Amino acid sequence: MIELPWTLPKDMKSLQQLAHDLMSENIRLAEENKLLKRKQFGSSSEKGSNLPPPLFNEVESVSDSSPEDQQEDAKTEVKPHLRGKPVRKPLPDNLPRIRREFDLSEHDKICKCGCQMVHIGEETSEQLDIIPARFQVIQNVRLKYACRSCESYLKLAEAPAQAIPKSMASGGLLAYCAISKYQDALPLYRQEQIFTRLGVEINRATIASWMIRVGHMLTPIINLMQEHILSGSVLHMDETSVQVLKGTGKRPQTKNYMWIIHGGPPGQKATVFIYDPSRSKLVPEKVLADFCGYLMVDGYKSYDSVSLKTDIIRLGCWAHVRRKFDDAEKTAIGGKASTQRQSAATKAKELIAKLYVLEKDSRDLPDDERLSIRQKLSKPIVDQFFEYVHSMLSKVPPKSLLGKAMNYAASNQHLLIRFLDNSCLPLDNNAAENAIRPFAVGRKNWLFSDTVKGADASANIYSVIESAKLAGHIPYFYLRMLMEELPKAQTLADLEALLPYNIKPMDRVLH
Repeated sequence: MIELPWTLPKDMKSLQQLAHDLMSENIRLAEENKLLKRKQFGSSSEKGSNLPPPLFNEVESVSDSSPEDQQEDAKTEVKPHLRGKPVRKPLPDNLPRIRREFDLSEHDKICKCGCQMVHIGEETSEQLDIIPARFQVIQNVRLKYACRSCESYLKLAEAPAQAIPKSMASGGLLAYCAISKYQDALPLYRQEQIFTRLGVEINRATIASWMIRVGHMLTPIINLMQEHILSGSVLHMDETSVQVLKGTGKRPQTKNYMWIIHGGPPGQKATVFIYDPSRSKLVPEKVLADFCGYLMVDGYKSYDSVSLKTDIIRLGCWAHVRRKFDDAEKTAIGGKASTQRQSAATKAKELIAKLYVLEKDSRDLPDDERLSIRQKLSKPIVDQFFEYVHSMLSKVPPKSLLGKAMNYAASNQHLLIRFLDNSCLPLDNNAAENAIRPFAVGRKNWLFSDTVKGADASANIYSVIESAKLAGHIPYFYLRMLMEELPKAQTLADLEALLPYNIKPMDRVLH
């Protein structure tokens, strides 16, 4: 921030420099104000409001073309878009069918000629119906046996293993409450209202206690998934804020953090949430103490210390680079210089878009072919991008959003180019950000965790839900299975058999 001197300089050169600095500062503040307003009130999508330009056209292509070429382009005819008539999708075959027959009356079965009409076929139409959630009571009956001779020996069948011993909640109810809050973002007080409407009164404090017990019960599964992620060669990590009211030693308004790690071999990906009141470097140092491999994170400074380890190779996130140029493009202030900065940001975005098109087209190819594409096609684009970035560094104000985007890309160049040498390395940290998104949506509804135990339980339940989705499960059925099978697990092998990536996806409908 520029501070005005107590007395203005008298020489013209100093006055001109001060005016230039003040104008630059004014533009920077105006851009930041526009960016804050867009984040507060605008769409969160990074897509432009207008139709995007052709992906492989450079910004200069229009200005460099001759007037004759532009006139020729203006005469090009574009075929109108023909929108097809929407077709109703058939209802799933695995849904139960209830047959309702509608017959003619006996009088209508008589033909006009007086003869009796015969049945020759039928026409069937289908409607989708829904049965609202309903409660049922499971009675666990334990049979007793006694000896008639001595009348002193008595045997009683063992009680079934329960997720929460001596609780009235079955595994199905616990899974339902957890999915409603952590996947569907339904706060506990709303669940309490829904249950009351269905004829059963369950206090929200009781449900909260159940969720803490469920989170604690999932700890062995979470520990195994975390070991599984850390044993992989590529790990994604990110963090987001969460408010915890009690037990942190800090004010309730202070931010706490939910850290996310994501990784594992292809087909066995998992995600684990880890609660910690701090956002300092101590957290990644503790979590990644036993990790060796590639680490995909954003530019946050807390990851710098783990990047110094010789057995951890840090990667750069192209999505974060693109996002900064997107902010610079959409918040440019009017004027010739602003238009030039907007065009520069657009060009940088288009070069990054070319990388993503190549990645999309080569996603399903073998590793050697994908690596060849990265070396032959992606590398020239990356070289062109950074050549352009370095050429623009001295031409844009360093404190403007475009200047910050250019400096961010240049300072992380050594991290951003590493994907070119290995076909298994990702371009961005979207895998971790996609796992954070359901948590961020839920946070808007349930707002905070009351205690540290509640935050830890939330982390464990979110971990199971997101990992279940990665393995192709419907989270409710997988979590219900865990509630029923975890109390029976006695050995490490029993626990490993329950991991989401070790189980085939279950039926999509509960019969």
